[in-house]
Amino acid sequence: MRHIRIVTIGILLATGISTFMLPVPSFAQEKSASTAACLNDIYQAFGRETRIYRSVLFGLKKAGDAPLGTVRFSREGDAWMKTAPNAWRSLAKGFEGTSWSDLLMDQQNERDVLAKDPFRRGLFEKKQMLTSEIIPELTQGIRALQCRLRAQCEVARLSQSKTAGATIRVQPDGCLEFTYNTFAGCRFEFDPTKNTSGGSAPDAALIERQCLKASTDLLAREMDLLKLVVAYDAGYRSLLQFAGVFEHFLVELRFPLLNPLWDAAKMIGQFNRIPCFLSQCNE
Repeated sequence: MRHIRIVTIGILLATGISTFMLPVPSFAQEKSASTAACLNDIYQAFGRETRIYRSVLFGLKKAGDAPLGTVRFSREGDAWMKTAPNAWRSLAKGFEGTSWSDLLMDQQNERDVLAKDPFRRGLFEKKQMLTSEIIPELTQGIRALQCRLRAQCEVARLSQSKTAGATIRVQPDGCLEFTYNTFAGCRFEFDPTKNTSGGSAPDAALIERQCLKASTDLLAREMDLLKLVVAYDAGYRSLLQFAGVFEHFLVELRFPLLNPLWDAAKMIGQFNRIPCFLSQCNE
C-alpha cells in the first residue's frame, strides 16, 4: 500500500516537475541576450526553491538510501540520476561519462541557504498523526515558498547594479532576510555589449514584470498540487486509522464471536444422535 501511495503522489507531481524542463519563453529569446540570460537565472532559482520546498513536504534522503531512478540537482543546477548502486550520472555539458558516488552526490547536492543539513524527514512522512495536525506546518511551508520566490525577484532587480562576486541582502515584506549571490545573467549594466536593445530600462521592466508573474503562477500551481496531496494523504491516513481500529476490534472480539459459532457447529454435528420417528428419516 505504501508503494501505491508513493506512485500516486508521483503522478500528482509529474505536471509540476515538467515545468522546469521547458526552454526560456520565446519573448525572452526575441529580446537581448542579457534578458534571456537573466530570465534563465530566475527560472533556475525558482526551480531550486521549489525543489527545496518539496523536500520539506516529502523529505530528502541521503544518496545511499535513495532508490534507483532518483534525480538530484547539484549546486550548479545540473541534474543527476541514480543509475546503479553508488553511481550517479548526468547528461550536463562537461559531465558526459562521469559517475559520482553516493558520498560525492551528498557533498555536491544543492543546499538550502537557511538549513544546516539538506537531508530531512518530510512533513508527510510523520507517523501516528492526522493530516489536520500538520496543516499549520504545511501552511507555513507555502508561506515560506512565497517569501523565497519574492526574494529571487528582488535579487534579479538588484543584480543589475552589482558587480561580479557581490552578495545581496533582501527582505521581502513580512519575510526573513535572505543573502544570495548576484545573478550573473542580470549584471548587464556593466557590459553594454550584452544589451543589444540599446538601454537597460526596457529589459529591466520586462524582467521584473515576468518575474512577478512567473512567481505568482508558480505559487498558485504549488498550492493546487498541495491541495491534491493533502486530500490524498487525509484519505490514506483515515484508511490506516480505520484498518487499525478494525484490526483491534477483531482481536478483542475474536473469542467472544468465534466461540459461539464453534459451539453451534459442534451442536449441529450432534443432531444425528437424536432418534427420528418419521418415515422420511430412512430415505
